Amino acid sequence: MKLTTTTHLTQKTSDNKRMNRSQVYRAASHTLNHVDFRPGYRGRYLPKAMRDPKSELEAGIVILDPALLPHGFIFHFQNSGRGSGGNFAWGKYVRGDRSLDLHHRWGLGIIQYNIADLSIDHSAYLKSLGVDNESDLLSTPLESGLDRYHALRSNLENFCSDFVTGPATEWAAAARFDGQRRAERNKRLNAKYVGDDRKRLQARELFQNKDYDEVVAVMDALVHPDLLDQSEQRMLEIARKRSIGR
Repeated sequence: MKLTTTTHLTQKTSDNKRMNRSQVYRAASHTLNHVDFRPGYRGRYLPKAMRDPKSELEAGIVILDPALLPHGFIFHFQNSGRGSGGNFAWGKYVRGDRSLDLHHRWGLGIIQYNIADLSIDHSAYLKSLGVDNESDLLSTPLESGLDRYHALRSNLENFCSDFVTGPATEWAAAARFDGQRRAERNKRLNAKYVGDDRKRLQARELFQNKDYDEVVAVMDALVHPDLLDQSEQRMLEIARKRSIGR
């Protein structure tokens, strides 16, 4: 009877341990059935605390190699470590002056194409080709394990031949356009940061109050006067004439 009781208690304790472990995985939206430790396995999906960006990047390279190695690209690991956003690893495929940068943190994140001094990220490249809605990669969550590498390989094989094997003429045009777009966006962000947006609003109020000298002074102090729209340019022109005429 005593042995039976001990066995029963041992079994009950074991059941509680299994239940508690199961509860932990459910709370994190993971179960042991979702975890596969084999490198290169398509469905590999681990909790953040268990993930190793460098190992996952290496597993992802195994997936991408067949799409790039036959065309002369060689992968070069660059760095890994821990930054403000957590652990990371990155590397690049290189052929001559062409490179494909891959950054992995919680998953495959930044994907950037480079030729000489031109560059463009993956989503902008696909958008320029008009196939962004056809890409599984852009709709695949960042933390989906290696699925984004499989999606990137599909994109490289089906959409990105101009960069991988071609003369990259379409790619270069897209990169230049994207560079201009980013430069314009950065200029507008900088204008807001240095106070140009506030000064432009102030100039409008001063103009309504017919304080033309101050309108000219405020607008002449802008860091980015080239961002003035037509109505603001006309307002400054009128303010200069009326300020001189006093």
